[in-house]
Amino acid sequence: MLHRAGRIGYIAKPCCAAVANWLRGYTVDASIERINGKPERPLIYLFVKVASKARGFGEMPNLPTW
Repeated sequence: MLHRAGRIGYIAKPCCAAVANWLRGYTVDASIERINGKPERPLIYLFVKVASKARGFGEMPNLPTW
């Protein structure tokens, strides 16, 4: 995973195809959820939001009612 400041981590191999698909076809936004680890090697957890490009982040998807 790259940021304008440099490399910030990696994506687990089983998730790579899904994340690549999200980046191609959806709007992806992320924020830092938690920072663990050591100051010289922090472990950062992100909360990732994915939305269709036609829908904004403020709009809720149409979910089926059960």
